Amino acid sequence: MNLEERMTAIEKAYGTQSDLMRELRNAVTVTGEWLAQQEAERREHAELMKNLDVRIADLVSGFGALIARYK
Repeated sequence: MNLEERMTAIEKAYGTQSDLMRELRNAVTVTGEWLAQQEAERREHAELMKNLDVRIADLVSGFGALIARYK
């Protein structure tokens, strides 16, 4: 099989180089958007966890004060 025949077989199987580049560009764009969404969700989750830590600390402190009052 010569080079021309190989290139034809590859284009049949995978499309032309421009088709492949378009697919790759689309995949990179979608991946970038997904990563940005994941980062936003991670930041939101971190903020929620920080607020939860504060609430738990306040609760524990309140229980400690309540127990100390009745000792």
